Amino acid sequence: MQSVPVCAPALPTPRQFVVKALHVREGAWLSAGQPVATLISGTEEHTVMAPQAGCIAGLHHQPEDILLSGAVIGWIQQNNFIRADDFDPDAVLVYGGGGHGQVLLDLIRQAGRFHLVGVVDDRLPRGDYLLGVPVLGGGECLIEWRQKGVALAVNGVGGIGNPMAREGVFTQLEQAGFFFPTLVHPRALVEAAATLHPGVQVLAMAYVGPCVEVGFGSLLNVGAIASHHCRLGRVTNLSPGATLAGGVSLGDYTQIGMNATVNVNLNIGKHCLIGNGATVKADVPDGTRVRAGHIWPPLHTTSQTGGTHVSQESPTNSPA
Repeated sequence: MQSVPVCAPALPTPRQFVVKALHVREGAWLSAGQPVATLISGTEEHTVMAPQAGCIAGLHHQPEDILLSGAVIGWIQQNNFIRADDFDPDAVLVYGGGGHGQVLLDLIRQAGRFHLVGVVDDRLPRGDYLLGVPVLGGGECLIEWRQKGVALAVNGVGGIGNPMAREGVFTQLEQAGFFFPTLVHPRALVEAAATLHPGVQVLAMAYVGPCVEVGFGSLLNVGAIASHHCRLGRVTNLSPGATLAGGVSLGDYTQIGMNATVNVNLNIGKHCLIGNGATVKADVPDGTRVRAGHIWPPLHTTSQTGGTHVSQESPTNSPA
């Protein structure tokens, strides 16, 4: 799916803008040139227009927020599906009725932005109810509901230990013609200077600091912290209580376990798994698994013969 940023004007001299008004809501379908926001800089007003037609996601700003020149306000999503004339910008379905999916049902209710149409899950009987929300059927019903005008879908598969399972749900939904709204719990805090891509989910008590960029489909679970200037790649996952110090970079599909900590300005590669309670003090190569409760890099000890060796409990030799 293609996503094009909607940005504050990029001016030749650094300037700040104050958000005067937002003219659209998360998940709305926009026409090219449709007003998205009105910004004020000094005595000047600037109207930001949609650069192309599509479904907008990533909106998290409020009036009076301060934006920098060129800041991303949201993203316009496009796909090859011809949208139905009865596109409903308020209707959303959740794919996945497990634990994470049920957390999202409550988040959507508390946020009050969308109308929950139902849950799609291959393991649940059609016609049942999950937390009061009807089960629509399995994946085979996605095209049916897309043709009924439901165009927004939320990925309720957390993908713990297997981020490609979560990625696969995004692919299935995209192929059926759905778009991915960004979800932020009312009791999470996302700073105005942060950027959230489509499909991002920020759960209760999580914190997203200034100048943080959270990549497509990523998840910040309860109480997770992404401090200033962090960069999270595609479909990354911060488990409950995970903490990234400032300037940390996470590669695509990397997962940080519960209460794990990553020190300032480190780079964690793609497809890494940092175990629960681990402490990361150095860069981590692609594909590394750091064992739960351990410290990265592995400790080196001096043998009685004077040589050095890596501890056999090294995270590289053990599952997270």
